[in-house]
This record gives sequence, structure tokens and C-alpha cells, in this order.
Amino acid sequence: MTLDARLTALVLVVAALFAAPAHARAADRAETLEVAFTVRFGTFVRWDEERSGDPLRVCVFGDDAVVARFRQAHGRSVAARALQVATPDESAASSSCDIAFFAGEPSAGTIALLHDLRASPVLTVGNGASFIEHGGIIRLYQSGNRMRFEISQAAARQAGLRLSSKLLHLAAGA
Repeated sequence: MTLDARLTALVLVVAALFAAPAHARAADRAETLEVAFTVRFGTFVRWDEERSGDPLRVCVFGDDAVVARFRQAHGRSVAARALQVATPDESAASSSCDIAFFAGEPSAGTIALLHDLRASPVLTVGNGASFIEHGGIIRLYQSGNRMRFEISQAAARQAGLRLSSKLLHLAAGA
């Protein structure tokens, strides 16, 4: 192997070593922002029932890494309510959730669950490209290096949720 070939190989190895952590950091940042946005949405929603003093229950439908990110926020105060994080295994009825987060593109099971929840007072949040099309209320996505979101006001009304004008103004396309 010539000196040029060895140098080229070394440069490629070093570049790969630095590129992988940068990509991982970007993915970690996006997932952290998804948690922060989802939790913060709870301050901009009014449920028909009086729930002050009750925990803000967030049910997370995703892999272990997504659940672990949400668990880091467990117990924090959101709009004077303690945040409680649950997984599908811990939540027999998803309708007992205040917020339900769905990671990834909606599967057949997710689509069925969104259909079942459409008239329940549950704020559904997801990051799949077709999440809104399948009845979700808020879809999170990245645009460049920014986290953005879009809202289906029709789905929110059907669920009996009142979204603040501030949240609606911040949504993409507003």
C-alpha cells in the first residue's frame, strides 16, 4: 500500500470516527427536544375536566431509548402538575393519559389506537411524517436544525381539547 493510499485510509477512518458522534449528538438533541416540546405542550392545553392537582400523565409509545428520555422528565412540574410517565405496559387504558407520544411512523396498531382515542381528551403527539393524516393532533419534525410542529385543530376539537392561541401561533404554517 502506498503512502498516499495509507493517508487516504487514515483520513477516512478519522472522518468516520468524528462523523458518527456528530450524527449521534444530532439524534440525541432531536429526541431531547421532542421530550421537551411534548411536555411543554401540556401548559398550552385545556382539558374539559378539571385536573388541577392531578399528575400530568404522559404515555410513551416507542422503543426503550425514547421511554428512557421521557423518564428523565418524570416528576417535574408542568403547569403546577407533577409529570408522570407511563408506557403501554403500565397503562391499561391509553384514555387515562393526558398526553400520548408516538415515536416513528404510525404502525397499524398506532393507527388503530389513534382511531380509538380520537374522541378522548388525550393530546396525541408524534414524529412520524403521516401522523396528522392518521388522526394525530401534533406532529413534531425537524426543519434544518430547528424543531418544528404542526397541529390538526380539527383533531384537537374532536378530542375536546382547547389549544391556546399562543401554541397555535407557534405552529408551522401559522
